Amino acid sequence: MLGTLQFSGSYTQTTGANTLIDLGGTTQGVTYDLLKVGGLATLDGTLDVNLVNGFAPTVGETFNFLTYGSRSGSFDEILSFDPGFTYNVNYNDATGVGTLIVTGAMGVPEASTLFSAALMLVTGGLLLRRRRHGKQVQTA
Repeated sequence: MLGTLQFSGSYTQTTGANTLIDLGGTTQGVTYDLLKVGGLATLDGTLDVNLVNGFAPTVGETFNFLTYGSRSGSFDEILSFDPGFTYNVNYNDATGVGTLIVTGAMGVPEASTLFSAALMLVTGGLLLRRRRHGKQVQTA
């Protein structure tokens, strides 16, 4: 269920524990989850990210999913329930905001991937052409 989970005091997540954040849009606390900690947020364990309502974020999109008075530690791991999507978390202790950043999205290849694929196709085509040409010369 999308919304805000608020702690007026401190919040502690230990090793082996999981926090689930649902992303279903771009409105904090309404279409994506917000964990709001008034005091010390002690972080460890895993952050699980789940896309809901057919939402698909884009690379570089950000979500301020965590606010805190102060912070100790960080999430050890970020898991995505949706294959092809990867995330990082940026902690801004000066403002008390944890931001989830989309670093990879399904169907959005990076430029280096596209270049590598094109290079393989060109190389394969040249080798195939050379092979065909070589066979014609040998049989003539």
